Amino acid sequence: MSVKSEYKTTPNNQKAYELKLALSWLALLSGIDSVAKAHTNFKRVIDWSHESGFRYVLHSNGDKNRELILTVLVFHVPE
Repeated sequence: MSVKSEYKTTPNNQKAYELKLALSWLALLSGIDSVAKAHTNFKRVIDWSHESGFRYVLHSNGDKNRELILTVLVFHVPE
């Protein structure tokens, strides 16, 4: 998912752009967490301190004892 600017930034609107980007970033991170936790194979969250990453344990289809580790890393790559 990419957050693209709808307009060119200038010194006058730079703060507004940064605020919009930060809010989009927080919404993205929150969305990742809620989607992963709502997955039918979700088991638990792994405690992992990363500012834009998550780790989850899911189970394999048909075998709840076979655990899969899902790591999600999110990066902002400027245009």
